[in-house]
Amino acid sequence: MDLRKQVGIRLKAIRQDKQLSQAALAERIDRTVDAVSAIERGKSLPGYETLERLATTLSVPVTEFFSFQQTATSPRRAQLIAEIHLALGKLSDKDLARATDIIKTLAG
Repeated sequence: MDLRKQVGIRLKAIRQDKQLSQAALAERIDRTVDAVSAIERGKSLPGYETLERLATTLSVPVTEFFSFQQTATSPRRAQLIAEIHLALGKLSDKDLARATDIIKTLAG
């Protein structure tokens, strides 16, 4: 999977985690809905200024858009990994340890 698709999947997961529509995000970063959609679909890669606006608006570091697993062999798998990554970041240390045990058990 190429970089554009991976960045798009991360953006979509983060945006959805923040409960923002594409329209709301587009308005906050002074871009069009079509531009946000194109990024999320992996049709375009945002420039650094847009990445900075996205990061500021979504309260994440710019590097967060590039935090993905190289083992993500499909867009669906990449989306699921991104959602898990975001959810895990919200857990307490105790709950994170329990989640780790559950994932290890599921993975065999």
